[in-house]
Parts: sequence; C-alpha cells; structure tokens
Amino acid sequence: GAVFMNHNTIQAEETVQYQVPNVYEPDTGIINPATSIQVIRSAVEFNDALNTIRPATLLLQINADLDIVDASGVTLLSLVEALNLMNGKVIPAFQTNDVAVGSELANTLKTLNVKDFFIVSKDKDVLTTARSAYRYTRGVLDLSDLESIDQLIDIRDQTNIAQATAVILPLKHVNLKDVTYLQQRLITVWTTTNGESTEHYEAILSGVNGIITTDFNRLFDVYKTFPENSIVRKIFIIAHRALSSYSPEGLIDIKDKEPENSVYATNLAIERGAEIIEFDLHITKDNHVVVHHDNDTARQFDRNLVIAQSNLSDLQELNYKFPEYADTKIVTFDEYMSHFVDEDVVFFIEIKSWVANTDIVEQVNDVLNKYDMKDRAVVISFVPFHIVETRKVMPEISTGYLAYNMNVIDSVETVLDHIMPYPATLNHSFIGLTEARVRTFTHRGITLWPWTINNERLDTYYLTGVGGITTDTLNYYADDWLNYELYETNFTYDIYTDNKFRILGKQTSLSGKAYEMVPDYEIIDDGGTGIELDRG
Repeated sequence: GAVFMNHNTIQAEETVQYQVPNVYEPDTGIINPATSIQVIRSAVEFNDALNTIRPATLLLQINADLDIVDASGVTLLSLVEALNLMNGKVIPAFQTNDVAVGSELANTLKTLNVKDFFIVSKDKDVLTTARSAYRYTRGVLDLSDLESIDQLIDIRDQTNIAQATAVILPLKHVNLKDVTYLQQRLITVWTTTNGESTEHYEAILSGVNGIITTDFNRLFDVYKTFPENSIVRKIFIIAHRALSSYSPEGLIDIKDKEPENSVYATNLAIERGAEIIEFDLHITKDNHVVVHHDNDTARQFDRNLVIAQSNLSDLQELNYKFPEYADTKIVTFDEYMSHFVDEDVVFFIEIKSWVANTDIVEQVNDVLNKYDMKDRAVVISFVPFHIVETRKVMPEISTGYLAYNMNVIDSVETVLDHIMPYPATLNHSFIGLTEARVRTFTHRGITLWPWTINNERLDTYYLTGVGGITTDTLNYYADDWLNYELYETNFTYDIYTDNKFRILGKQTSLSGKAYEMVPDYEIIDDGGTGIELDRG
C-alpha cells in the first residue's frame, strides 16, 4: 500500500503503479476511426466499461472532494479507487467547470504520477490553470452547448487559447466540411451523440476524431458495418518546402525541379492542389526574416553565406546556381506572404532558425496581422523556444512540434514528454509509423503529421490515417480520386406528388478533375415508413 495525498487527509490505499492504458480497438474497416468516449452516469455503466470490449476513454464527473459521482451527484468511488479500477484499461477524462477543482485534480494526478488523462471543461481557465499545475494535463474544451457558430476560426482560437488538446462540438454543428476546416488548422474535434445508431453514423461520417456516447457497444456495432479501408476523414497533402513535382523515374535532380521555398514553387503547388504549403524561415544578421531551408546558401546559390551571419542585402545579391530558374532570389517572409493573400490554402510556417532571437516570432505575427492571414497559419518547429514563444505571442494559432527522433512514437509517454509542455501536434519523421500507432495517439486526442514521404511510398502512409502527409512529390497524386462529395445531403420527398430525387455525387482529384457518380448507399433507418429507395 502506497501513501497518497488528497485534499484533506493522508490515506493509505491499496494501489498499483499507474500504467498507460492498453486501449481496446473495436472491429472496423475504418482507417483510424474516431476514438470512443463513454459517458459514465452510474456504477453499472462504470463496471460495464471495464470489460474486455470497452471504450477508449471514460468521461467521469468529479465533485469538490475529487470523488467520482453519478448523474445526480452521489459519490460512486474515490479518485484513487477509480484510478485503480481503470488502471491499464481505459483513459480517464474528468469533467469539471470549477477552476479550484481542476487545479487540485491536476496536482493530485501529478502526485500519483498519472500522465495519460484528460480534463474536460466548458471554462478555458479550468484548463489553463490545470495545465500550469501539471503539464501532462490534456485539456478538452467543451463547446457542446454552442447554439450557433458564426466563425469557425473562433473555434480554433478558443481551443488554442485554452491550451486544449481537443474541442467538443455539438453534433448539430458538425459536418465534414467544417470538421475538415478545423483539422486542416490542427484542431482535434470531438462530438457528442445520444447513443443512437443514426447519430453514431452521422458523427463517424463527419470525420471527427472522437465520439462521446452513452452507449459504446452500439457505437462499436456501427463500426463493424464499414468495409475494409474506409476513409472517413480528410488526409491532407502538404507540399514540403512548397515542392510538388513528381517523376515516375524517381526524385528529380535539384537543377531540374522548381526552386524550393520560392513564390514560383508555391504557386505551382497550389495550382496542383496542395491543401497545405510548408516552408522554412531563418533570421538574418540585420534582423530580417527570410524564406530559406538551409542554414547557409551553398546548395542553391553561387556563394556560400551563413544566413544568421549575413545581411539581407548580401543574401539578395546571390545568384541561383541552375540556369532554368536563374532569376530565383531569396525573399523576405513579408514579400513571400504578400503573393498569397487570397489563396485558400493553409501555411505550415516552419521556424528553422536556432538563433535565440524571439524577434522571428514577433515578425511572423506582424506579417500575418498585416495581411490578415492568421486564419490560414500554423507554426511548426524543431526548436522548443520558438514554440513556447509562438504560444505566448500568438496563443490562438496551432503549433506542431517537429521531431527527428526515430523512436519518438515508440511509447505514449515519449510522445507526451515531447508535446505536452506546449501543447502541440507531433510532426515527426515517418520512420516506424503504423496505423496501430496512429490509432494509439488518436485515443489521446493527438494527431500525427509525418514527413517527408515521396513517390509510391505515399500510398502506404496515406492508409495509416494520419492528419496529413508532407511530401516533395505532391504531383504523384495529381489524378487520384482522393475526395468524394455529395451534391445534396438533404432531400424532402412528398408522398402525394411524384417528385423523384436522385442521390448524386462526384469524385475529385487534387489536379481538379471531377467525375460524377451515383454512390452505393445503405438505409440506416427508415423510421418505420416502409418506403424503399432504389438507385434511380
């Protein structure tokens, strides 16, 4: 029996070393399905959720004494008793809207060395206070009471300002288009259902990352109905260094391909259907932020200058080495962004510079404000202090932590160690990536954004269900049917008049090709009408 501190007494309680939950994976053909979160309203529901077949996460109500309570506020278990019963099986999510309770809970979980948990709240101060008490706190901002959404970007802003790992939106405001918009900006989206199969289908097909339910068994029954390799969520194709060329013969030599990190390459990538443009920033000796990948200019230009030790004027006098694109120059971040003010594409701004100069983040902020482009910006970096500074200067913007470390996705704890101080998504080298590992982190509200995956290898990693794939060879997917949409999703049929309707949709490719098709479909619930639909 170990000794644990709670808020008013010291008690010895039988406990075991807290283990990271081994989350049960339901049977489904969906690639990286939404994680399951079961609402716990009674002792019966708590016990049912700990069987062999079980949800990923239990959503628990806690009171001021940190006890787990039922729907009417009656104590079911103490915190330590609940943790012991859930140990190694399910992820706990604790719901509170009280700042003091959230803070005390975070401190208690820190004492118990519990690292894998969520705190769910409608109040962003609960989440930020809990996170300052214990950096492993994965906050979930509960916006499930929203009556209307005026601007989706406000959802991104609120979620990031709350330092939340995920946001909960009501099902009535959840659809594939809006969920895709938020996920493209690195927001993990959960939604709530009433436990009915129709709502489960609606939630799954909206592409959300997590589904809160009162009946996880029914959710799992719905999962079983999906055929193999069902993709229900947009997987974004990201142009690495703004590159997009592809050749069946293999990687194109630097002299023959568009200059990386250039306005020309970016325009080409956008034209070819890039959904996200990734590019790199350094800061010069005289404090100008420039768009360039390497620390120096040797690989692409006629003289080798170290960017951090050179003035902008010297860098701009350099000549590009390769004749086909001889007019290429190093441009400032301001000049670069000025070309894309009206483009409907998200930018992954990688701050490459290891110079301990916070000016680079300030200048990024200034330029994004100048062109009103914050709604299309994400900041990523290998450099921890740049992420910290970004969270400080632009708290509404999503951040991604870049990792070279091959073993970074080996364990839940390693990933949490890397990203929870900020928090951020994990943007890592693709080595070791599997669908099972992607699912492991989906259950934690964490999306993975691997780099740099080229040519035929793209197919393997596309089918792991990651958030997005960074590639030099975007054009490999130019004519693949990666997207499908219905023209209409609501039909009203008047049984007294002969007003036929037809379910019709189209497939589209990155390059803009479209192909009309009548989909296969399945009636989930006819509401007892007995009306039959045929393919006409």
